[in-house]
Amino acid sequence: MDVEHVVPADQSRAPAEEELLDVVRRAVAHLGREPRRPIRGFQALEDPQSAHPTTVVARRARPVPFARQHAMMRLTGHAIVADSRTAYSSGNWTEYRRSTRRPVPRREPVTFVSATGPEKNLGDAVIRRQVVRWAAAGGGPLVAYVGVSSRDWERSLGLDDRFTVLRSKSSIGRWIWLVSTSPRRSRLFFEPGEVPLGAGNVKRELVFLLLTILLRLRGGEVVRPPRAIRVSSRSPLAVHRLACRLSTIVLWREARSREAAGVGEVVPDIGFAEDVRPGRPAPDRDTLVISMRGDRPAPSASWLAHVKELVATTGLRALVVSQVTDDIDRGSEIAAALEAEQQAWEPGDLVAHEELLRATYDRSALVVSDRLHVLILASLSGAVPIELVDTPAWKVAANFDTIGFARVSFASDGSSATSRALLDQVGRGDELVDRVAAAHATLAHRWPELDVPSPREIGGS
Repeated sequence: MDVEHVVPADQSRAPAEEELLDVVRRAVAHLGREPRRPIRGFQALEDPQSAHPTTVVARRARPVPFARQHAMMRLTGHAIVADSRTAYSSGNWTEYRRSTRRPVPRREPVTFVSATGPEKNLGDAVIRRQVVRWAAAGGGPLVAYVGVSSRDWERSLGLDDRFTVLRSKSSIGRWIWLVSTSPRRSRLFFEPGEVPLGAGNVKRELVFLLLTILLRLRGGEVVRPPRAIRVSSRSPLAVHRLACRLSTIVLWREARSREAAGVGEVVPDIGFAEDVRPGRPAPDRDTLVISMRGDRPAPSASWLAHVKELVATTGLRALVVSQVTDDIDRGSEIAAALEAEQQAWEPGDLVAHEELLRATYDRSALVVSDRLHVLILASLSGAVPIELVDTPAWKVAANFDTIGFARVSFASDGSSATSRALLDQVGRGDELVDRVAAAHATLAHRWPELDVPSPREIGGS
């Protein structure tokens, strides 16, 4: 193509046109081929010596801002140079549209985790931290809803600047919206622990059912970590059962809840996924830890008598501790009644207090408590658990039955049989270590990328 004949011969070339022709020469040389039809909306100026009209210069009826034309050039890679009235192009309109039609990027799957809980309860922080680790193991963006909480609570859960954290009750609507509009193959992790299914929980269960359906329809996963059904009414339980059937992974920490739900697998409480600590050798363990709930009646006289006898017979040092701030006052009462020492806790630093407690459990031979996660954390350090209460509930015994360690719950009835049973616990340290190691291994199938438990490997899908 002869670019000298692009402009009709009857027109004299002004200096501006000479400059434009120079641009066209460079564009044609660069592309190595002749430009074709004009961009739609431009009037072609044809080469008079060519048998077939060849458009290089086109004039537009309405001015086109240079910035827009320059943007076209950058987007398409075509040679487009113009003032407000003319434009040069090496391609036609179809090619321009095709080259600028950028593919819609596929949104990256997001992992959502619910991690609300009373920040005054160290046991709740421990089990939620494990779920956060499971959720983060898959990589990618993670959005955690923590409700009303402090940064200390978030730090104890391992939530840092890598994750998006939604705080306050007012953000629950945003969290639900993000889950319901999430990209394909996103994941949702529910909280571990007890699931209240009383009559007032129908609306909440319906919302969770809807989220489960929406995620599953988009190829996502819904993971329900080891949980237990607390109090159930007919309607909430029916909705919850349906949601469980639609979920990818459903885990229960004891058999009774599995029977109520009708679906899922029974595995150890997720607290057993915490690190197993060797602690001191059995002969060097010198402490008997006591931790009782503050939201129940004070221990009876027979309870105090059993504990005093156990301390006197074993020669262990009694130490009162608390894993929940509401238990501190009750601990003071028990320490005064037993003339025992109480471990101080200034609420505010859960991480430091957890390490202090676990160091205490490392040197303890026995732990007496009516809190499940006090007994679980202590057993991870090799301290033999004892639930001693006036009327034992099924909760503690059922969870230790799951790991195969029976006979942990005793009624403080003042009988000699109970006293003998309590003393027998002292010699069960080796049995406990084996059972805890097996429970930890059940929960410790690893995802290779982060070396953390894989819920898919635990429960199947």
